[in-house]
Amino acid sequence: MRVWVDDDRFILDQLQQLNAEDGGMFSHRLDLNSVGAFGHSFGGATALQFCYEDQRCRAAIDVDGIPFGDVSRSEGLSKPFLFFLSDHRADRAAEDRSVAADIDAMRKRLPNHPNEAVLIGSRHFNFSDQALTKNTAVARKVGMLGPIDERRALAAASDFVRAFFDQWLKGARGDIRGLAAKYPDVSLTP
Repeated sequence: MRVWVDDDRFILDQLQQLNAEDGGMFSHRLDLNSVGAFGHSFGGATALQFCYEDQRCRAAIDVDGIPFGDVSRSEGLSKPFLFFLSDHRADRAAEDRSVAADIDAMRKRLPNHPNEAVLIGSRHFNFSDQALTKNTAVARKVGMLGPIDERRALAAASDFVRAFFDQWLKGARGDIRGLAAKYPDVSLTP
């Protein structure tokens, strides 16, 4: 976790340098007041921790990642944050229930706006390019992919990421609830 969060910070530091250089290709072209972080799986946990630690990050999305780091043990995140999760309703293992409880506890400490979206019929790898490159029959059989169409799952994740960041980083009207008609298979909380 520490290495990945430090990598995010390093990249943002480098972008700030490029933006500040006079005459450079990126000179004064980057809006570094509208920084967001997102990732899938461990990358999602990294996005949450990075946004918790770095004041330059204004919003973050964790796509089906288990929260780790200080943010999971703290008072939570005071910035807009979204958990975009696969469908864990059928998970029965004690570890799965523990992760769900941790996510729920963190989610309740977040700002009062929709901060959890669950794509019904999806599994963890529906949000990865592996959904398009693996043998889908085998991947479904072993639980890597859910019954949802692979392209639909990736489109839903993409649309929710875009809508969330449009709202919180660009000031767009509306929020992720506007996608309800297009994605009735997404359950929003609260």
